[in-house]
Amino acid sequence: MRAILWAEFRQVLRRPTMYLLMLLLTVLFAATFGQKVTQDWTIPVFSEEMDQEEVDRLVERLNGYKPDSFEAVEADEALRKIDAGESVIALELTEAGYRLLATDRAMDVSVVEQLVRGTLEQQRWIKRAAEQLNQPPEKVEKDVAEYLKQPPLELSVTTFRSEGGFRYDAQAQAVFGMTLFYAIYTITYTVGRILQRKKEGIWDRMIIAPVNKARIFFAYLLFGFLLGYGEIALIFTLFRTAFRMDFGGSFGMVLLLCIPYVFVTIAMGICLCAFIRSPQHLNAAVNLLAISSAMVGGAFWPIEIVSNDILLFLSKLVPITYAMETLKGVVVYDWGWREVAEPMTTLVAMGVILMGIGIHVMEKRHG
Repeated sequence: MRAILWAEFRQVLRRPTMYLLMLLLTVLFAATFGQKVTQDWTIPVFSEEMDQEEVDRLVERLNGYKPDSFEAVEADEALRKIDAGESVIALELTEAGYRLLATDRAMDVSVVEQLVRGTLEQQRWIKRAAEQLNQPPEKVEKDVAEYLKQPPLELSVTTFRSEGGFRYDAQAQAVFGMTLFYAIYTITYTVGRILQRKKEGIWDRMIIAPVNKARIFFAYLLFGFLLGYGEIALIFTLFRTAFRMDFGGSFGMVLLLCIPYVFVTIAMGICLCAFIRSPQHLNAAVNLLAISSAMVGGAFWPIEIVSNDILLFLSKLVPITYAMETLKGVVVYDWGWREVAEPMTTLVAMGVILMGIGIHVMEKRHG
């Protein structure tokens, strides 16, 4: 068994192009489609009509909701930052209200607008109250803040998600989807070396050799597992370190949950090798299997946005659906082991069934 593993790994080291290409494509697509939709831009605030003291007071008020998100600058500096791409939104304060200057890269204009509108409306009420009480606005604002520390009525607000609602994390969707998608190619092509060995006549010589047939199968299964799982672990580690993806604080759990997916993908590769006779036919079958599985399984887009009953039924038949469900559940929804038990059990069951079918057919053909 060790001799088979060593021989196959030597072949990989001699011709690593395909494996490096899968790794490069995964990182490229995941990094491209998984970049955060919103970024922590500092929003320059300026005014050509209001006093600088009043502008500073409003900026301080705005930063009370989101610290260091707003910065008082001159008008020329604000426009320069917009033109240079240092900021995607600028806020201009006027006597009548405000104006937002946004570029086409600004994705959260509505959020900023709601914050600014609410803050300015609150400031107007304080200013009107100060005029009626004949007191400085600063004193009125301070009195209101002191009064609200012990309000006569407390309101508790609880939010909930409907059954059909979901949280969308672009980075998690892209990283998990692209990694699991390209892992199908790596694992099935690796296990598909059995077909190449059949074509070369090496497989027949190994079968008739005084070597336990189970060890031969296990050697190729272990070879596929080490390369496939190693690729997934390497990509996740890269995104954790280089791209600062936090994986919901459960990086170790994420790595463990990938094991059943690698197992069932190896089982699919064994099934393909059992029913397909040539490496050329395997290439076509793997392309069809990988792309169709990724499309219906939610690797390219969230499965939650799919409403077609036929596609939803088909998604239950492919392993990538359950792998995406568990990984996003842990990272996005803070799932624990109890929540991931069912999809993980489904993956293991799929793997056992496919592995049994594949080995049985292969044994029948070459027994």
